[in-house]
Amino acid sequence: MVKDYKITKENKGNTTKLIVEGNLVLANSVKIKNQFIDLLKKDKESEIVLDNVNDIDLSFLQLLLSIYKSNSNIKIKMNISEEHKKLIEVAEIMNCLHIN
Repeated sequence: MVKDYKITKENKGNTTKLIVEGNLVLANSVKIKNQFIDLLKKDKESEIVLDNVNDIDLSFLQLLLSIYKSNSNIKIKMNISEEHKKLIEVAEIMNCLHIN
């Protein structure tokens, strides 16, 4: 069974900060996506911070990329392990090579 995730919302002036923790994997992707949509549509500027990530997979990275491309007012910060950083590097290579 996949452990859960947590999204904490902090409002600072005109900016919303979402701190995302836990297992950012396919099993949680739909729930995470729906929370992002609910939390991000109300504010002009947003920041997504990945912190205390136990696991991350390509489904979450695709979701994050989609949200980032659809809203130019979003900043993303990642406090993640070297292993997770390598996955992101591989995903970027795959995007550059147009591998599906």
